Amino acid sequence: MGKIMNEIEKEKLEQYFKEDSYWVERAREIYRDKAFEGSMALQNVRTPMSLCSEIVGKLKEHCELSGKKILILNPEFATILGNEDITYVSDCPKKSKYIRGFYPNIKVEEVNFLKWETEMHFDCVIMNPPYKGSLHLDFLENSMKITKKDGYVISIQPSTWLLSEKTNAQKKYSQVKSTIGNHLKSVRFLNGNSLFNIGSYVPLSINIIDKNNIYETILVETIDGKKYLAKDYDHIPPRMQIQEYRSLKNKILKACNDNLENHRIINEGDFESNSWFVDLSQIRGNANTSSSLTMIKDDFFTFLPRNVTPIQKPQKWMYFKFDSLNMANNFITYCNGYFSRFCLSIFKTNSDLHRGAFLSVPWLDFSQEWTDEKLFKKFKLTEEEIKFIYDVIPKYYE
Repeated sequence: MGKIMNEIEKEKLEQYFKEDSYWVERAREIYRDKAFEGSMALQNVRTPMSLCSEIVGKLKEHCELSGKKILILNPEFATILGNEDITYVSDCPKKSKYIRGFYPNIKVEEVNFLKWETEMHFDCVIMNPPYKGSLHLDFLENSMKITKKDGYVISIQPSTWLLSEKTNAQKKYSQVKSTIGNHLKSVRFLNGNSLFNIGSYVPLSINIIDKNNIYETILVETIDGKKYLAKDYDHIPPRMQIQEYRSLKNKILKACNDNLENHRIINEGDFESNSWFVDLSQIRGNANTSSSLTMIKDDFFTFLPRNVTPIQKPQKWMYFKFDSLNMANNFITYCNGYFSRFCLSIFKTNSDLHRGAFLSVPWLDFSQEWTDEKLFKKFKLTEEEIKFIYDVIPKYYE
């Protein structure tokens, strides 16, 4: 076990990954409805060896691996770990067969990890779990259960559970944070779009959990290499380190007892002839797959495409209704402004506009026009806060 594979062995193993149905299914999870063809699409779904090296290297900085019982959920880590006491879990017989062939000293448990009933406990769990839905969080929770009291869990996974600032965020996020508690030692955000050829709106994160220690702060590293100490989970998002953002968020959310979420209409089907409507798509905004530092394109924090006008019969599943053409036009002006788009940015972490993204956007009296200048005065924004909005919200309608 742990020998360096020669080129022939590597070629055989890569061919196995291309044919294995597990990886085909995982590719489908990550690519969702996007079509993918050829070996490159499947190859990019695997954890790149450079990333495996970084993950194992980070673990070695905190834990002496010699003599430790290590559990891996991805075969790529075996090559990096070398001659260690490794157990590999997979419910795919074909994959288990290949791993046994390449690494005969690895213990293979051919079982579904989430249904695995074992009395074994490990010093370290290393994983890049499936990303579909909240499945990666189920893997994280189970990893916490099977590590020793002084054990480590290191994972790479989507970071939405760490970055979402919604007050009604998924209960799953709170549950996982409660399970980990103050054992989260560090988080490194990285752009997974280029690594896995995907279109994510939020970074991936490499998380180190140290069950043997209690941490008063969490070391966070952003995708551009900046580091800071977060005092708790709520302060992990990088923008929570910025005073202007925190003060803006506080002012805006105080005014959101009545918000756009309360007024959006979902396909009522019965339209009043004297009303005016503004259509909205359920999905809005694109991921940036060409930049190593920017996850989203300029349309991400927008409500509407360019040049939208009110209509008298809605054409889409979601829309807003107004008593007059003037009110509908005032609503469009409001939506296209910098202030409202900044409000949208507080809770929007994916392309969905119908899953709580509007909760951070105040609903106003649209019998009057709302320009950014008027909104800045209404919400008593400082010059520093106004500058911050213009700095972080891209030009789109200009």
